[in-house]
Amino acid sequence: MKLNNKIAMVTGAAQGIGLQIATKFADNGAKVIMLDITYPDEDLTKQDYSQNIIKLKVDISKKDEIEDITQYINKNIGIINILVNNAGICEVCPFEKLTEEQWDRMLAINLKGAFFCCQAVVKAMKKTESGKIINIASIAGKTGGILAGIHYSVSKAGLIMLTRCLARELAPFNINVNAVAPTLSNTQMQDLFSDLQIQQIINAIPLGRMTFPEDIANAVLFLASDEASFITGETINVNGGSLMD
Repeated sequence: MKLNNKIAMVTGAAQGIGLQIATKFADNGAKVIMLDITYPDEDLTKQDYSQNIIKLKVDISKKDEIEDITQYINKNIGIINILVNNAGICEVCPFEKLTEEQWDRMLAINLKGAFFCCQAVVKAMKKTESGKIINIASIAGKTGGILAGIHYSVSKAGLIMLTRCLARELAPFNINVNAVAPTLSNTQMQDLFSDLQIQQIINAIPLGRMTFPEDIANAVLFLASDEASFITGETINVNGGSLMD
């Protein structure tokens, strides 16, 4: 198995891409900590941590919650070897109508949360001189979102730059930092768009179909594995050829 004896933390793991990544990791031998704001509150001390999949509630837009849960995991479950920053939101809103609250919420979840998750896990990763961080970005972070709001595209562009900066800074500690940039995938996010808009997206994909969560999970699994040990600072497109760069 690719990830035997590894502990992976996946944010936004209750559904869609995050759930598929967590399942893929578990199927390949990892113990997976699934974080999501939608999980019910539970007494951490009463959970069964012998399981391969553990679900914990956290709001990643809050630094103290991230730090507390990460410290708890490292102490009671084991050192986090793999972090996948998947949690994110998308919103359709014209630029001129975008409010300060909408802007702040988008950046807090999509970018600030990922930054603080990285900060929280690298403390232990540095001591072990190993680790993998994978950020789930978007084609919108490279091209500018045609359909999604500008604040979404900016947050994903920031995530790509965060990936590059951390890759350089953490390379001396043998920590790989990469990103995956999908196009619109077959998840609840597509409910934001009309059937016509979705068909236009599919028509622009040379391979002729929507991206599935498993397509993204497969790329993330590769980046989390030893096979990708000499790849860092890279953003892999998973879009069926709609963007080739």
